[in-house]
Amino acid sequence: MVSAEGLMDFAMPLDLWRSSEGSFRIFRKDLIVWLVGFVCTILAGALYGIILSVLVAVAQVVADASTPHAVTLGAVPHLEGQWHDVKRWSEARTVPGVLVFEFRGPLVFASAEWFRDEVERMRLAEGRAGSIRYVILGMGPVPVIDYSAIAMLQSILTEWKKKGIHCIIAEANYSVLELMHEKLGDQLEQFEQGSQGVLSIERAVSLATGHATRSLLASKPVGTCEF
Repeated sequence: MVSAEGLMDFAMPLDLWRSSEGSFRIFRKDLIVWLVGFVCTILAGALYGIILSVLVAVAQVVADASTPHAVTLGAVPHLEGQWHDVKRWSEARTVPGVLVFEFRGPLVFASAEWFRDEVERMRLAEGRAGSIRYVILGMGPVPVIDYSAIAMLQSILTEWKKKGIHCIIAEANYSVLELMHEKLGDQLEQFEQGSQGVLSIERAVSLATGHATRSLLASKPVGTCEF
């Protein structure tokens, strides 16, 4: 009954419809679930409306996992320490020789190859203006990672090592960070961490471009992934 009452709550869909363009893009899936449930409830009854709403929501989760999103981040001059999507923030600026790649979604079997293709596409695109020597993987929006993704990262790190490219992991949550460290083994090196236990994007870029970092990295094998 509670779920059925939710399907008759018109305040929520009206609020979503009146949202800004950016907010609507985020919440439109919720509106779709509500519309499907509402129409099905009217035509076939509350039970079928609830069941179909759940199925649509599950299908959306599966679709999100198989069609994730990734962006190149740039620093916004008037927002100190904040990095945003360069396509949505015209004032965001990238750092020469550094690609800040943020993956948004679960990094699992369904999205691993997409991740690989997309990070390589962005690396080559950014490299047109100058060779990319550092790839910073922003893993903050990644809730989970599985074995298929770990195997993909092992492969791409090996390729980057041959090309002299360093990789720094930033903003990964504890479970993702722990699994990557455990499974990638000596491909990962402990590095100075931020106050929250992981490197921020800002700190990672500083390490990639700072004189002290360059001196430190000169004594290490290239192509390793650091924290």
